Amino acid sequence: MLFAIKRYVLRDEKRRKEHYKKFADEIKILFKASYPNDVRIYNSYLYSRIRTGYLQMEYIGGYSGEALKLDYCISYFNMQ
Repeated sequence: MLFAIKRYVLRDEKRRKEHYKKFADEIKILFKASYPNDVRIYNSYLYSRIRTGYLQMEYIGGYSGEALKLDYCISYFNMQ
């Protein structure tokens, strides 16, 4: 089984505490939510002392957003 990992890091020291709490709250909501088309969350790793964390999620293969933009641009210019 493959997993995707999302890392939370906020470089703005002034807002890090506030945003870390929001990130932790979002994780709680994601664990409770279960919809057929949502990516499944398997685990979270929160490090409150340094205010960072990781989400271990279901990996779904396919194109990245950058790859989709590139494919669109190539298709567009080939049509010209």
